[in-house]
Amino acid sequence: MIRKSILSSLSPAMKPLILERRPKRRSQRLFLVILALMAVIVLLLVGWQREQPESLVGNNLVSQVSDYEVTGTFSETGETPIEGNVVASLQRHHPGLLLWSSWAGADQNTGSLTSVPFTAPMVLTVWVAGYPNAEGNQLLLENVETQAQYKLSATNPGESWRQVLLWVPLSWQGHPIRLVARDQTTTPGGWLGVSSPQETGWLSLLGTQLGSLVILPLYLLYFVLFLAPSLFVVLLMIQFENLHPALTLMLAILVSAVWGYGLFWLYFLNHIVGIIGSVLMLLLGLYSGVAVWRQRSLQRFIQSPDVLFPTLLMFLVGLFYLSLLYVFDPALSANSLAQTRFFAARPSDNTLPLLLAEKLYAGKDPRQFLGDWQSSDRPPLQSGIVLLERPVLGILSLGVGYQLLGTIAQCSWIAALWAYCRTAFTGTKAGYRLTLVLATAIFSGFYLYNSVYVWPKLLAGAFTLFAFTLLLQEQEDPQIPSTGRTALAAIAAGLGLLSHGSAVFTLPAMILVLILLRRVPDWRSTIIGVVLCGMLLAPWAAYQKFFDPPGDRLVKMHIAGVQEIDPRSSWSAIYDAYHGLNPLQLGQNKWENLKTIVGAVPLLESAQLFEHPTLITNWRLREREHIIPALGLLNLGWLGLLGLWLGGGQDRHKGSPYCPGSNRGKRDQFADVGIGNVFWRFDGDYPQFLCQYHASFHRTRPLDFRTPRTDHLSPPRAPHPALCLDLDCEHAIWDCRGSGESAQSAPPNRGCD
Repeated sequence: MIRKSILSSLSPAMKPLILERRPKRRSQRLFLVILALMAVIVLLLVGWQREQPESLVGNNLVSQVSDYEVTGTFSETGETPIEGNVVASLQRHHPGLLLWSSWAGADQNTGSLTSVPFTAPMVLTVWVAGYPNAEGNQLLLENVETQAQYKLSATNPGESWRQVLLWVPLSWQGHPIRLVARDQTTTPGGWLGVSSPQETGWLSLLGTQLGSLVILPLYLLYFVLFLAPSLFVVLLMIQFENLHPALTLMLAILVSAVWGYGLFWLYFLNHIVGIIGSVLMLLLGLYSGVAVWRQRSLQRFIQSPDVLFPTLLMFLVGLFYLSLLYVFDPALSANSLAQTRFFAARPSDNTLPLLLAEKLYAGKDPRQFLGDWQSSDRPPLQSGIVLLERPVLGILSLGVGYQLLGTIAQCSWIAALWAYCRTAFTGTKAGYRLTLVLATAIFSGFYLYNSVYVWPKLLAGAFTLFAFTLLLQEQEDPQIPSTGRTALAAIAAGLGLLSHGSAVFTLPAMILVLILLRRVPDWRSTIIGVVLCGMLLAPWAAYQKFFDPPGDRLVKMHIAGVQEIDPRSSWSAIYDAYHGLNPLQLGQNKWENLKTIVGAVPLLESAQLFEHPTLITNWRLREREHIIPALGLLNLGWLGLLGLWLGGGQDRHKGSPYCPGSNRGKRDQFADVGIGNVFWRFDGDYPQFLCQYHASFHRTRPLDFRTPRTDHLSPPRAPHPALCLDLDCEHAIWDCRGSGESAQSAPPNRGCD
C-alpha cells in the first residue's frame, strides 16, 4: 500500500525507474552473507556476555567477610545508591563475589577496607563503584613484603559497578599483596565501593575483550533503523519541493525525530499502544531497506554523493567517537562511562532522556522522576528517539544501546553542516571549503565530547542550523522562501526547541537576520509555519503546565539565578532578579559574562571541582565551556572575516542578491552569531551562575561559527599546517586516559541543563 501511494505520486518519467528491478548480482549475495555472519557474531557475543560459565568468571581470592579489616561505614551488606537489580545481576554472574560500600545512606560517611594478604596473580579483576578518584579517596594494591603501593587506575563509575582489569607488575606476581580502599571524603559524590579481588583467566579475559566487538554490528543496526523509516517520506519531499539532494540526510533525521516525538505521546497515553507503534516503525524501516535493495533507482539516488557521502561520514565519525570513548574500557561499561571518561565526574544529564523513556516504556508515572527534578524540566525529543528503537535497544545491554543511539542522534550535526555547506559554498573552491569546515569540526574536542556525552545539545544545534539553511538556500526566487520550505524550517525549529531549550536564544537572531535580508516568507507561509511549530510545541507546553507543573526550573536557574524549586512564575522570578539593579551593575554583570564565555576568566566550576587540576584537565575544560578555546588555532580565520565585514569586497556570487556562500552571506552569518550572543549574554542576572552551567547556548552556535571563519583562511595552502597542528593538539588532549587522578567529583545525579 505504501509503495503504491508513492508510485502514484511520482511523475510519469520516474515510474519506469522505480518499477525497474535490479538483477541479482554476486555482490548482493556476498553482502547477504556478510550480513548473516554479522548477525551470528552478535548472537554469539551477546550470549557470551550474558551467560559466561562459572569457571570463566574468575576465582575469588578473598572470599570470606572475616578476611577483611573494616573501619567506619564500610559494609559488605551496606546500602548503596545503585539499583538492586544491578547488584543482583552482578552477583548472579559472579557467585561468591563480595561487594563493599562506604555509602551507608550518605556521601559524607567515611571508612577503610583492607583485605588479608593473597598471592598476586597475573591478571587481577575488581569491581569498582562510586568515586575512587575523589580527593581523599584511595584504591590501591599493597605489596606485603616491600610495603610498595600500586594505585588502581580507574575512572569514577558513579552510581554503577564497573569492572577493572589490572595486569599485576611482573615483580609482584606470586608474592603476597592485599587490597586497600580508603574513603576520607565528606563532600557530595565522595563514597567508594569495591568488590573482593578475583583472579582472571585467559578465557575470561579473551571473552571480555571480544565482547567489545559487538558494538560495530549493533551500531550499524541502530544507525539503519534510525534513518530507514523516513526514506519514503523524504523521497516525496525531495520530489515535490525540488530540494537540493544535500538536504536528504538531514530531512531523514527530521522525519525520524517527528516519528519519535509522536511515539512519545503514544507511550504517554498507553505504553502498550506505544510498543506496538515502535514495532510498526521498525517494520517500516525493514520494509524501506528491502525496497532500496530491490529498486535500482532508489539505489542510484542513495549512492549519489550528496546522500552517500554525508551518511557514511556521519556513520564513521560516530564510530570514531565511540572508539575513543571505549578505548580504555573495552568491557562495555554502562552509559555512565561518558560521565567519567574525559573528566573526573560529570552529572547524569546525559542519561536523563533514557530515564524518562524507561518510565514511559514500563507504563510508570513519569512524575516520580529523579530527586527534586521533574520530568517536565527538560524537553522530550531525545526520549522519543529512544522509544523509537526501544524494543531492540537492549540486545546487549540497555546502557550500551542508549549510548550508541544517543551518539547517532548527536552526530546529526554532521548532516546539518553538510547540508548548509553544500548549499552555501559554490565555485571552484567549494569542495576545499567543505573539507576544511568538516575537518576542523570533526577533530574538535568540543564535538567529540558533546557527541558521546549525549545530552541533546548538538541535536538542538543541528535542527536550528537546518532551519536556517532551509530559509536561506538560494532558489529561483531567492527573496521569498516557498511555503513548503518554510513549513520544513518551522518543523526543524520546533524540533530544536524540543531537543534543548538553548535553541530559543538562536531563533530570535535568525528571525532578525531574515528581516534584515528581506527573506521573510509571505503571510500565508508564515502562518502555516507558526501553526506547524505551535502544533509541535503545544502538547509539551500542556504537559509542563497541567500534568507535571511548573516545568520552568531551568528557566529560573539560568535567567533568574534561582537554583532551588521556586513557587513563583518564571516572569516573577526574572523580575525579582533584575529589580533593583542599576544600569552600571547590569552592564558589569554582562561584561563579566562576555569575558567568561570567550575564556578570559576561568569557570567557577573549575575552581570548585578541581583542587589540583592537570594541564590536560584545564585544557579540556576550556574547550568544553569557552567558545574561543573550542575553535582552536583556526581562530586566525576571524581576522579574514573581520576584514570582510569592515571592508566589504566584490561578491563572487553574481546570480542573486543573497547567497549563503557570498561575502554578504558570510557577513549575515556573523550577524546571526553576534545577535544570538546578545540574546544569551543579556538574559540573566548573575554572571558567575550563568556561566557555571556549560554555556548551553554555545552548544548550538559553533555550527555557525565554524563555517564563516574557515572559509576565509586563504590562500588555500595556509590552513594545512595550522590544521595539522590543531589535530595533533586535539589528539594529545582528548585521546589520553582520564582527567587527572586528584580531581574531585561532581555531585551525583545532579542535573545542570
